[in-house]
Amino acid sequence: MEQKRRKLRIPDLQQRKRNGEPLVQLLVTNHRDAAVADSFGADIITASDAAGLMLFGMDSSTDMTLDDMILVGRGIARNVRTAICLVAMPYWTYQVSPQQAVENAGRLIQATGADGVSCEVNRHHRDAVAAIVQAGIPVQAHIGLSSQRSAQLGGVRGLGKTMDEAWEFVDDASAMAEAGCFSIIAELLAAEVTGHIASTVPIPVISIGSGGSCDGAGGLFEDLYGLAGTHVPRHAKVYHTLGPMLEEGMQNFVADIRARTYPQREHSVVMEAAEARKFKTSITRRNRSTAAS
Repeated sequence: MEQKRRKLRIPDLQQRKRNGEPLVQLLVTNHRDAAVADSFGADIITASDAAGLMLFGMDSSTDMTLDDMILVGRGIARNVRTAICLVAMPYWTYQVSPQQAVENAGRLIQATGADGVSCEVNRHHRDAVAAIVQAGIPVQAHIGLSSQRSAQLGGVRGLGKTMDEAWEFVDDASAMAEAGCFSIIAELLAAEVTGHIASTVPIPVISIGSGGSCDGAGGLFEDLYGLAGTHVPRHAKVYHTLGPMLEEGMQNFVADIRARTYPQREHSVVMEAAEARKFKTSITRRNRSTAAS
């Protein structure tokens, strides 16, 4: 009989880093994917603001509001039993002031039941992040590529590929560790940079397209199955391409209904034979009664 996994805690992640055990993180947008990731051993599961694109058809994840993330995060947190569950803080919910950051982080945790929050940050957000941590809410810092700062960073591109830019992200990571973050997720940073960061900060560093020298790796659930759109990110490893399968299934479903080959008897609720005969007889009687009147 398989032993039931216990709920992970923040100190467990730090111990894994010390032991050199790679951590697995999934960014998910719905409760079903969260349950799958949790059942197969993910260590950290984040309710991602990518739900804006994947679920709500928004043009950008920056369109997500705090109420939107509460809706998404609540369903995800309910289905995460053993992993550490985080909720991404949406754009402009923590950038104004430390007080704003604490109030909104607290509302997210209270309304969703998640274990902590994830914030797209740099060293200039240190005070806001420190305030959230001091309020008793675990924070994962998301550095490197940021949808919330895409225009400022020059769009979607690899970062930290020059010496000067590399040190900017090293400073970001150091500031977040000093602010009390329990981990860092580094997205699309040069592998040399994240390797240095992972070896110098005391908290786990998770790579998304940032090389294999970190304390673990992660990605967006939809990217694993080619469901995030027509463009597949270079850093994503697609394990199964489900898009064509879904399209074929829908094409066959529509065709079956048009041809009246679906539904068949095996797909339907039916009466027992005796009841069906009685019902048919009652129809005849009712029709005669109606005609006579």
